[in-house]
Amino acid sequence: NTRILRSGLVNIKCEDSSITSPHLTLLHLTSNNQLTPTVQQHSSVGLQVTMARQQEAGQDIRELMNSLGLSGFWSYSRIRTRSRTALDGIGTADKELINDMIVPLLHQWTKANALFKPPVINQCRTIELKLTKLWHKAVETSLGKRENNSHIDCGCPRGKKIPVLELEFIKAQRTKAEGQGSMQMGSIDYSETKKQIANAKKREQIREREQKKKMKSEEAIQREEELCQDVYHFFDIGRLFVSFKKSSPINVNATKLSELVDLSLEVLEPPLTTSLTSQELRNLKETPMQVPKWPSHTQSVERCVKMVTEAAGYVYSHERRE
Repeated sequence: NTRILRSGLVNIKCEDSSITSPHLTLLHLTSNNQLTPTVQQHSSVGLQVTMARQQEAGQDIRELMNSLGLSGFWSYSRIRTRSRTALDGIGTADKELINDMIVPLLHQWTKANALFKPPVINQCRTIELKLTKLWHKAVETSLGKRENNSHIDCGCPRGKKIPVLELEFIKAQRTKAEGQGSMQMGSIDYSETKKQIANAKKREQIREREQKKKMKSEEAIQREEELCQDVYHFFDIGRLFVSFKKSSPINVNATKLSELVDLSLEVLEPPLTTSLTSQELRNLKETPMQVPKWPSHTQSVERCVKMVTEAAGYVYSHERRE
């Protein structure tokens, strides 16, 4: 039961069956809205707070205030500003922070005193010690308990442990002055970058080799087509001479063009002979063809075709030139 008297006193009466006599606590309400205890019952502190383990002490304190229902009494920005100093121990600014937290904490407990079973009457000193302990716990949790390596040497899975380098970076970010800290973001990993560059060069070389193979195959196909066109051209010349032959069958024993082709036929000059000089054509006419003798009739015909395609047109064109 809580009741505010006209004299400015807060009358809190707590009763329980386990206590033989009622316990009365009077809290004097001062003008600056701070509660100064006048009578306190010495008892153990029944404060149970569940803190979420975060990497930053300011975030832990914020969770602590939210769990206590004190988000409306204290500004997170003020706690954040004060939590940047004295992380390894409780400094002057942190003590002021804890002392200021006691006021709204007692006020909140005063309003909810009837819900405590059994009622707990807290003392400022015990509350301060408890908050100090919680503060140390938050700092050690956020830093991974770096000082005693309790979280580094424990049996926790490796994936849940915070690496030492990251812990040092977090601490350097919190303790930096005027925007400058002892650690900074470094360049990219040299070894990994070198490996990626080597893999990229290897892929580029493979691509170039495939491109060269493709170009060579295309060039080979093109050369083959050109050769085929040349062969088709010579065959056309041979067929042309055969079509213009009017007299006796081919003389398979001929060694000169005059014995094989009638020079009186009107045959156009083949394109290949235009690149030859008159002297070259004359040499071709006067020099007998060195063609081996084949015993079969088929080979003899092939010899005649070769004579037509390689010599007849050249010599006949020379005759037309003269």
